[in-house]
Amino acid sequence: LISACISKDDEVIYFDPAFDAYPSIVNFNQGVSRRIPLSADGNIDLETLAQTINAKTKLIILNSPHNPMGSVITKAQYAEIAKLIKGRDILLLSDEVYEHIYAGDSYTSALQIPELKEQLVVVQSLGKTYNLTGWRLGICIAPLAIIQMINAMKQFTSFSAPHPTQLA
Repeated sequence: LISACISKDDEVIYFDPAFDAYPSIVNFNQGVSRRIPLSADGNIDLETLAQTINAKTKLIILNSPHNPMGSVITKAQYAEIAKLIKGRDILLLSDEVYEHIYAGDSYTSALQIPELKEQLVVVQSLGKTYNLTGWRLGICIAPLAIIQMINAMKQFTSFSAPHPTQLA
């Protein structure tokens, strides 16, 4: 998704600690990383997020359940984030690859927040869920126009699935 929607000088906000590929992919696309540290308990500081968003912000990346912190984004936090991006040309990437591994009392997917529907891309992992991590198999859920952007990029970055997946 980053390569499909980030151009020179576009800003991407994500939270530290973050997946180590994010800064490299943003840099490859000549974008600008805006890193916000998570609090000691793994929560997002919504006030800092609001102050970081600007006219150049094109993408916000969330990770819930967070790796390695284990924190989850609540329904109320998602609702506040929806308010922050409403009416702006900002996509929200919700990395939810650990959703089925989460052992807490409750889990909210960004998909449960109707206000995010048109600006949301959710990534889930078959690899993490079914212990096939090295296979790099996942699911991307987004509005059709966004999926078309992702497919246009993906067409030239990977060409075939592993043989067992083809058989399945």
